Amino acid sequence: LLVGTRSGLYLGEREAARLEVRQVPAFAALKAELITSTLVWTDDTTEFEDARFWVGTLSGLYGHDARGLRRLGEQAGLASARVRVLQAQPEGGALIGTEAGLWYWDGERFRREQHGGRDIDAFISALALLGDGRRVVGTLDAGLYIGRPGEWQLLDDEDGLPQPGAHFIAELGAELWVATAEGLYRLPVAALSGTRPLPAEVVLSSAGRFRGSQPMRCCNGGGDARGLVDGNQLLL
Repeated sequence: LLVGTRSGLYLGEREAARLEVRQVPAFAALKAELITSTLVWTDDTTEFEDARFWVGTLSGLYGHDARGLRRLGEQAGLASARVRVLQAQPEGGALIGTEAGLWYWDGERFRREQHGGRDIDAFISALALLGDGRRVVGTLDAGLYIGRPGEWQLLDDEDGLPQPGAHFIAELGAELWVATAEGLYRLPVAALSGTRPLPAEVVLSSAGRFRGSQPMRCCNGGGDARGLVDGNQLLL
């Protein structure tokens, strides 16, 4: 288990009902880094020394394999250093969300994703994979991108989104749940391809205008572990 903190990356190991967290010499280069996300490519049976995984930080993307830890991205086309979220893709690639846009790793190079012929340059804050294969990309304040690498549709307040940002996105049953800095809303997944405005329902709001309004506080240091789906429960 990789444990990202405000001051580096640690290795967690389960001991009975406890989680033991320890420093690893291989992570020394990250001791001053704020860890925002991790992406593990190998399974749990792989020895740590040979494990392949990525680590997103606010100063760049790092990769680990049998050769050790090294900086990734710049020579392979990833121009933005401030990485926020990482997500493996079913076809074997990966989406990389940064503070300056969305990128796709095709196994050899990083490609900047576009919408309408222009680079997606929004602050990317959340990533989700739907059961039908579509991806949902959340931004800090510019709406949601729906689609697949190389083919995106933008949804924003003009389409009926009640809140423009997204801190966490999850598909639960037939609904898409989106947690934001202002609260929480949901909408039917089927409506993403339907008519506008979107039939979104605000469940929680800090603005005091909706049922369930309550004060909100931020945040968890900028990491991407802001929610969890456990069976039919959504934990935020």
